[in-house]
Amino acid sequence: MTNRGWARFFARGIVGILFFMAGWWKCFELTPVGHTQRFFLEAYADTWIPVSLLWATGLSIPVVELVAALAELPALAWVTDVADRLLAALEASHARGIVHRDLKPDNVFLPGAEPRRAKLMDFGLVVAAETAPDARLTRAEERVGTPRYMAPEQFVGDDVDARTDLYAFGCILYELLTLRPPFVGDLTTIERGHVRLRPRRPSELAAVPDALEGLVLSCLAKEKARRPADAGALRL
Repeated sequence: MTNRGWARFFARGIVGILFFMAGWWKCFELTPVGHTQRFFLEAYADTWIPVSLLWATGLSIPVVELVAALAELPALAWVTDVADRLLAALEASHARGIVHRDLKPDNVFLPGAEPRRAKLMDFGLVVAAETAPDARLTRAEERVGTPRYMAPEQFVGDDVDARTDLYAFGCILYELLTLRPPFVGDLTTIERGHVRLRPRRPSELAAVPDALEGLVLSCLAKEKARRPADAGALRL
């Protein structure tokens, strides 16, 4: 890790400690502008809390670790429960005009002591929905996001909005159902898949009900206009 990376890591911890000492567990006025990185505040359904506290206390487990620990396909009831928790958090985030742009299993945490909740982490690439058309690239003019979970518009530099997050949600749900992302391989292969190819139907890889498969594939539509309008419309 570079010196700058270490500095940011310790900054997160210090900010989390300060928030904890001050008792600032909730922040109801959050208005990101452009690429402002409010990395210490994270979406927690209908509230906002310091992410450092979650790492320090170990009260939450990232979905990526849960999936990695699975020896076989998970029960559908568990998958739909996780999906509904994530949709609730996305619904709350989008209601505030927030587009995450880097939604992935690493950034979704499930608190063990609080059922029916999910926490969205790492809002370092967040943009306000009203500024999204001008936020296609980072300051370094690079693509933003994690390739395995990026929507086609992120690869080609088109406008992003809440439906960009729903595409990533579709990728996560696909992986929860099949234990693999929609597209795998090197970066070129993954990009080509997201931009040009249809993924294999989840039912080809696991026992997935038609309705649930239809939901996944609707989120993975290449054109934003063909995806669901918002997270609330997908609540399971």
